[in-house]
Amino acid sequence: MLNVTFTKDAPQENYSIITVNGSQDKGSFCFDGGSSGWYCDLHDQGVFNKLSEYSFKEVGELLSGFNFPVRQSEESAGCRLRVICRDEPYGKTGIFVEFESNADFWARPYSIVDLAAKFKDIVEAENRNDIEFTAADDESLFNGFGIFWTVATDGEIIKSTIGKAVELFFEFEAKAERATVDSMDKENLVTYFAFPDQIRIACKQYLVYFAQFLLDLGIEAETEIKEQVGKTLFKIVPADKNTALDKIKEALEIYLNAPGAPNSEFDIIQNADVSVMQWQANVMHLKAQLMLAKSGMQMKDATIEMLSLSNYQYQQLTLKNNEPTKTQQEEDIIKGIVSVKHYEGKGFSINLPEILRRLKRRFGK
Repeated sequence: MLNVTFTKDAPQENYSIITVNGSQDKGSFCFDGGSSGWYCDLHDQGVFNKLSEYSFKEVGELLSGFNFPVRQSEESAGCRLRVICRDEPYGKTGIFVEFESNADFWARPYSIVDLAAKFKDIVEAENRNDIEFTAADDESLFNGFGIFWTVATDGEIIKSTIGKAVELFFEFEAKAERATVDSMDKENLVTYFAFPDQIRIACKQYLVYFAQFLLDLGIEAETEIKEQVGKTLFKIVPADKNTALDKIKEALEIYLNAPGAPNSEFDIIQNADVSVMQWQANVMHLKAQLMLAKSGMQMKDATIEMLSLSNYQYQQLTLKNNEPTKTQQEEDIIKGIVSVKHYEGKGFSINLPEILRRLKRRFGK
């Protein structure tokens, strides 16, 4: 049986803290809305979990609703749940899942208006009766936007509905972000990586050198690395807009897979150019960092099956995302250097010695 009490011990006057089945959320802020009932801003995971084990009807008899942060982010890309346990005064029972941000810390290359617009389009394209796009404030999207999931009956268990609603929100959020980036980066290559926390810094350090790697191949470009919604965004902007993005994409595949090659592949090059030696040094440094992480206890929740960074590639965006799948055959994409074989997954074959011979550091103009 659910037992909820409220105590006037909150740091702010006119607010109370909540206790659920003997567990107190000392950081909560609860207010009595009179006929509307109690509403709580929760901070304790255990108290949130206890409330979520009951149905909307059971919780609704004691409070009208509660909210809880699902994701908190330093870059102000958070996510918050608002659980509405009774029809009144909101008009319906269900769950808001909302993207939270702060205008003072917004540092993305696109506006929150553009992101929200793509998000809304994706939600409406679903054409479902149980979900709808919602904005917390018509005047500022920084106050939150997302979805509202309407429950079919108040007898549903809150935890189950939260799981479905949050999963759908994250799916829409990822699609909206990719669509927004893709719409603005028509001449750039954007790749997302999902690096484990324990090796993120080492992997990002290796990515930083890619601009020099391209230059040594005769391609001038700038790169940018950012953390966005738990993923690492890696953007490549060619200096010459006529440069084929396919060439940069293929060079990136080579670069990402090189750490998985045997050390002997580098060693066979005699009198190597400084470009080769620097790339080798970067590869060896990354290998050392990944092997340390793999052998350490800190990697108990993440495994490294291979050293290739392409294992952590989450999504890549180019103008040619919708190209038809090529036939089952191997073809050269950089003649004499790299070939790709398309099948159910994607196989990758690199002639590393040949690309090492072609790398040459260009000094001056």
